[in-house]
Amino acid sequence: MHAQLDMNKKFPDVYAQQNANFVDITAPNVNKARGIQKLIDHENWGHDVWVIGDGQNDKEMIENFNSFAMKDGYLLLHEIADHVVDSIAEAIEILLAM
Repeated sequence: MHAQLDMNKKFPDVYAQQNANFVDITAPNVNKARGIQKLIDHENWGHDVWVIGDGQNDKEMIENFNSFAMKDGYLLLHEIADHVVDSIAEAIEILLAM
């Protein structure tokens, strides 16, 4: 967590998020949710889009779309995801049952 805070303090023109063993560095306001939304808009997809995540850098994506969080991932995602699963296979089984 210290690396993230240090990066954000020293370099205000970037945004850093710490994951298990590394730090993701992006431009401010760039995240997976914005990228997915741009793809949805470009391809004229409907709203039935599902995502799956396990790290801090997945938070916005999990908040903004139908979502799965991995059980062994970042705990905050468990609180905001639609489903918490042990595996991608489990997520697929849930989707096929819908």
